Amino acid sequence: AMLPTADILIEVEATAYPGSPSLNNTASNVVYTGGFGAWKVQADARHDRNSVYGDVDAAEVKRQIEYSMGGLKAQAKAPFAPVAALTLMQPKNTVVTKTGLAQVVQFYGFPSIDVKGADRYAIDVLDGAMSGANLPGGRLHARLRDNQLVYAVHAFDQPGVDKGMFVIYAATTKPNSQRVQDIIREEVAKVVASGIAPDEMARAKTMMIASNAIENQDNLSQAQVAGSNELYGLGFRDNESYEARINAVTLSDVQRVARKYLGDGNISAQAIVQPQ
Repeated sequence: AMLPTADILIEVEATAYPGSPSLNNTASNVVYTGGFGAWKVQADARHDRNSVYGDVDAAEVKRQIEYSMGGLKAQAKAPFAPVAALTLMQPKNTVVTKTGLAQVVQFYGFPSIDVKGADRYAIDVLDGAMSGANLPGGRLHARLRDNQLVYAVHAFDQPGVDKGMFVIYAATTKPNSQRVQDIIREEVAKVVASGIAPDEMARAKTMMIASNAIENQDNLSQAQVAGSNELYGLGFRDNESYEARINAVTLSDVQRVARKYLGDGNISAQAIVQPQ
């Protein structure tokens, strides 16, 4: 069965942020250069960062990078400044019908933080409580997956260089589509109104910390994160404090970000791709 995840993510981003430069791939370009876990992150024609992780001779790596790239000159002109994305004035809903699909995929996008946003750790804990942080768990999984209403359900925060978005998605069948929508809205309303319980927060923190550790086990992943964080101005060691910052999040922090980013005051966009 075809799962049109890429199509629907582009659709919800276009719905939430019409005119966004990221839709034209002008905001950033990430290229894997191979080797020992080497990652090149390029912001535009004149700015990039190279990071190499592994059992290497740091001085020799530095020498080789300088030898290979030190004399390079920019051949392309600097890109034009990106056009500011339009701000939604009211909620937007988009339904796309396609042939050849076996599933209905629902995406809900809520304008969220940029990569330097101070709320990113509280949002991560909220993500863990809602959907398990890349692991099976959380409120949405319990109500939807455990009751066999969806093939998959998850939430994630996608920060951008500018404002990003908090996304909830579900893959279901056409007969269950409306019920799934109703349950997702119910769970969002609950967390906005009442936050999460202490035991939920403890599980969410454990899942977020475990997920982050799993995602950064190999040299390539560590190089990618370090290079990207350095380029974004966070510093290449930023991820080293992730566990401590997650553990510092309080229940009031989680409810505050739930109200701020999932509440009625933060206008959202919904996109659904379904079989014909």
